[in-house]
Order: sequence, then C-alpha cells, then structure tokens
Amino acid sequence: VLMKLGKLEKAQRILDQGRLMDPEGPWTTLLASLAVSFHDLKSTQNTPISELLSYLDRALKYDPNHGPALNRLMAYATANVEGNADLKTILAKVIAEAKQPGLAHLAMGNLCWLEDNRKQAVFHFNRAMEFRKDMPVLLNNMAWLIAHDEKKPDLERAMGLIQSAIENRPEDLRFLDTRGSIYFLQEDWESALTDLEKSLTVVKDKKAVHRKLDVIYTKLELPEIAEQHRLMAEEMTIPEVTNAVNR
Repeated sequence: VLMKLGKLEKAQRILDQGRLMDPEGPWTTLLASLAVSFHDLKSTQNTPISELLSYLDRALKYDPNHGPALNRLMAYATANVEGNADLKTILAKVIAEAKQPGLAHLAMGNLCWLEDNRKQAVFHFNRAMEFRKDMPVLLNNMAWLIAHDEKKPDLERAMGLIQSAIENRPEDLRFLDTRGSIYFLQEDWESALTDLEKSLTVVKDKKAVHRKLDVIYTKLELPEIAEQHRLMAEEMTIPEVTNAVNR
C-alpha cells in the first residue's frame, strides 16, 4: 500500500523489518519491485544514469528474474536521457567512473547490438560478466524476454545474449532451455532438439518442453516419439510460477 501511495522510504523500512521477522517470506520480489519504483521516480528528476542503474542493480540482486527491472535495463539501449545527450557517451562515463560498470556494459552491449555492431556487443556482454556472479543469469533472462516479446521479438539479439551466457557457464543446462527455445522459434528443429533434450532434466516447466519436443519430432517426421512427448505433456500440470520470467 505504501508503494502505491508513493511513500517509498516508509515501504523500504516496512519490508526490511518483515524480512528480518520472516526470512522465508516473499520479500525478494517485493524489494525488487520497490527498487524499480525508486528507479522510476528518480528517472523523472534528472538523476544521473549511474544512480538509476544502481536501483536496477539492487532490484536484480534481490531477484535476477524480475521482469520489470530487466525490461527497464533493456530500455536503456534506446532511452532518451539527460537532455538528449548521446547515450553511448553517458554509458561510457558510467563505465569509466566504475559506479555501475556491470550493468553499464550490459546496456552498452544491447545498444551496440541494435546498431548492428555485433563484435562490440559481445565484448560488452563478456565484460559485464566480469563484474557480477549472476550476470550470466541476467543475460539468460534478458534473452528469454527479448525472444518472447509479443510485439517485436528479436531472435538474433536474444541468441547473442544467450550464447555469451553459455560460453561463460557451459555447465548450466537451464541456459540450453533458453537457447533451445530460441532455436525453436527460428524453426531450427535439430538444434532446438539437441538443447531441449539436454535441458529437460533440470527445467521447472517440463510440460512446455515436452510440447516443444512434440512439435519438433512431428516436424522431423518421427511421430512415435512426438506422441510420447504429447502424452507426457498432457499428464503434467503446470508448476507454480511466482514470477513472469521464471528462468
């Protein structure tokens, strides 16, 4: 209620108290949402971008899956900030000042990708991963969001993000679910098959993977296996998902 009333400092105190009293409560998502609210408020007050990124940094440390924080971070690739100043110059300054270099490199990478400078984009994605242990997870989550954007999915940029995450953490099979899903959307059936079958043992929403594998085996003209995946999907219930981006 305090967040909706715009009383963010009071909301912070209340949530911090709640987390101390009941550490198992839903505090990470609530605190992440609060940090995004601070970001949105400060963005209307000519706040330096390094400070704005610090609020997103806080949100994503609370919850790396937080969709609103990830969406705002992606928006910096096209943002109009600080009186129409050049965004690259602003991000370069943030990196040079070492105030939020991880997220600044990530935002710069997104900007370079949109400018079709793929080499520099990958460089910045890789630099971002040097600053935070959870950065591969952020790349994975951003790739998922970009690929599944209902209005304008960008499968190539999503693939660039997830490839960087996998190169940094090749043992994390959850990332193969994301890459396999992007291959699926690109109708690269055999590449999708390889990744999704490997990821099936670790993903939370196995029903969604079985459905994709049903389609893939149908496309590959292997109806017996397709039917088995279809039956398995029908037998499963969708697991509880507490966040829109449960990667």
